[in-house]
Amino acid sequence: MPGGDPPVSSSSGSSASSSESSSSCCLEIDFKETIVRGIDPGNRDIVQQVNSKTVRMMMYTTPTNAGWITSKILRREGYALASFSFPINRDAFRLEPGDLFKLSYSKYNITDMVCRVVRITEENLQSEDITIDAVEDIDYISNAITITPPTGLAIPPDETLSALTHINVVETPYVLTGNDLGIVPLAARIKGTELGYYLYMSIDDGTSYTKIATITTYNPSGILVSDYAITRQIDDYLGFQIDFTNDDVDVIQTTTKAQLCGGTNLALLGAEIISFQTITPISPNRYALTGIYRGRFDTEVIEHFADEAFFYIGTSNYQTVEHAEILAGTARKFKLVPYSSKYAGDISDASVVSLDVEGRAKKPYRPINLTANGVFNVENPLYTADIVLTWDPRLRGDGAGITSEVFDVNFAPIASPISGYEGYFKVEVYVNDVLVKTVSDIADFTWTYTDAMNIDNNGILAEEIVFKVSNYRNEGGYNYESAQTEITVRNLYSSSSSSSESSSSSSSESSSSSSESSSSSESSSSSSESSSSSSESSSSSESSSSSSESSSSSSESSSSSSESSSSSESSSSSESSSSSESSSSSSESSSSSESSSSSSESSSSESSSSSSESSSSSESSSSAAG
Repeated sequence: MPGGDPPVSSSSGSSASSSESSSSCCLEIDFKETIVRGIDPGNRDIVQQVNSKTVRMMMYTTPTNAGWITSKILRREGYALASFSFPINRDAFRLEPGDLFKLSYSKYNITDMVCRVVRITEENLQSEDITIDAVEDIDYISNAITITPPTGLAIPPDETLSALTHINVVETPYVLTGNDLGIVPLAARIKGTELGYYLYMSIDDGTSYTKIATITTYNPSGILVSDYAITRQIDDYLGFQIDFTNDDVDVIQTTTKAQLCGGTNLALLGAEIISFQTITPISPNRYALTGIYRGRFDTEVIEHFADEAFFYIGTSNYQTVEHAEILAGTARKFKLVPYSSKYAGDISDASVVSLDVEGRAKKPYRPINLTANGVFNVENPLYTADIVLTWDPRLRGDGAGITSEVFDVNFAPIASPISGYEGYFKVEVYVNDVLVKTVSDIADFTWTYTDAMNIDNNGILAEEIVFKVSNYRNEGGYNYESAQTEITVRNLYSSSSSSSESSSSSSSESSSSSSESSSSSESSSSSSESSSSSSESSSSSESSSSSSESSSSSSESSSSSSESSSSSESSSSSESSSSSESSSSSSESSSSSESSSSSSESSSSESSSSSSESSSSSESSSSAAG
C-alpha cells in the first residue's frame, strides 16, 4: 500500500482495515487466456467439412484441464447422443440426476449402454411414480474402429508438374501499391498439386531471366463463354458465364451488396477489373456470375468477347511484386515456373508473358463528363462559332473523383470534384482523322477552340471536329498520361449536319402528312430532287411536269398518288396551315433551285402555286389520276 506497511492494532477497526487491504490485493491477480483447439478428424472425414465453435471455459487454470474439457465438449457436439425417457416407480429407481446406469433393451439390440440421468419428474405429491429423462453418456462410447487394409501396393499421388498455361502479368493499379510501380502475376493450377510458382523476369528481351519472387497463391481462372456487352457500371440484369479450368472455383462464395462495393469478389476480365456478388453453378465447371460492379479502380467499362481470360483475385488471391527494374517506358518479359512439395518445373518449358510497363500506378485517371458548349457527346453537339469544352477531373486515391461530384436530375454535373486535380490537361483536335492542333499545360477544367483557331487550322469552319482530352503529370522527367476522353462536334450549317437532320426527317415523313414531307424535302442536299420532291408533295400534276424527274414519271405518279391520298385524308382545318407551309416550301425550293438548272427553277415556280391547288383535296386526287 502507499505510505509503507499498515500499522498493527488489535482494534476491530484496524482488523476491518486489514481485511479490506487483503481483499484489494486479491483483485489485482492477473488472469491469462489460453486458446486450446480440439480436432475430431473422424467426424471431419464423414461430413466432409470442418465446423468450428468457440467455448469460453472460466476458471480452468491449466491448458491440460482446458484440453480435457474441450475434448469432452467436442465429442458431445460431434456425436448424436441417444436420449430417451421412461416412467418408473421411485422404489425401483433410487438414482438422482447426474448418476450413471446401464440400459439393456433387446428390441433395439441395446446391451449395457451407459446412460446418465438428466432429469427426474414426479407425477404428483401423492404418487411415487416418476419419469426419468436420460441420455447416452459420451465418456463411455467406444472409440474403436475397424480398418480393412487394401491389398497390393499403394499408388502414390501424381506430383509431376506441367507448364502453367492460364497465366498473365499486369501492372498494379494505384489502389494496390500507391504511387509505386509494381506488377501482379496471375496463374491457375493445372493438376491441383502445385503449391506455388517462381516468377522470373527478363530485362534483355528474353535472352536471360532472373528470379524476382516466389508466389504462393493461385487464381481460380477460366474463359468467358459468350460476348459481354457494355452495360451500366452496376449490372444487376445481364452478368456472364465462365468455364473454369479446375476445382479451385470452390473457394469463391456469394457475397452481399455491401461486400460487393468493398471489393470482396474482385476479378480481372480481359483488361477490366470487376467485382461480382453472386456465383451460381450451371454445369460441372460452368458458373454464372451476376451482380457485376464494372470498371473498378482505374479501368473502364468495355465490351468483352467470348474466350477472354478471367482471373479471380478476391482479397487474398494475389501478390504484388515491386522491383527496381520495373520502370515506366520499358518492356519486360516474365516466366512463371510452378513447384510442388517434391518437384519444380523447368523454366525452359514455361510460356513467356510480355508486358510494356506504362507506369499505371502513377498515371492520372481519365477525365469524365466532357461537354462541348454544354452538350454531351451522346446529344450530338453542334457549333456555329467558338466551341467551349468543359470536363471533370478524377483523382487517384480519392474515390476516382466520382464520389465528389454532384449531379442534377439529367445526370449533368453541377459541381466539380472538391479535391481539385493533379498535373495538367491536354487537348488534341482532329479533323478528318488528322491531328491539327495540340494544346498542353492546361491548368483548368475548361478550354475554348475559337473560330479563329478553327479557320487557321482548316481554312474554313470544319464540318466535323473531334476533341480528345487527357490528364497528365510529370515525375522524374517522365510524363504519365491518362486515357483520353473524346467528343465529336459538328458544324450546324455543314452538309453532314443537314444530311443527318434530313435523314431523321425522311424517316418521319413516311408516316406524316404531305406538309411534313414537303418540309423534309426542303432539307435535301440535291437541289433538283428537292424541287421535284416539293412539287410532288404539293401537287401530283406538278410533279409529273418536273423535267428533272420526267424519266421516271410512272413511279413518281404512283408515289404522288399515295401522297395525295394522304393529303385528302387530312381534315379541312389543317388545309390553311398546309397552304402556308406549302408557300414557305415554295420559297425555300426557289432559293434552292437558284443554284441548280433552269428546269428546277420552273419546278420551284410551279411549286409556289401549289398553295391554291392544295386547298382542294379533290383537285389533288384528280391531278394524281391524270
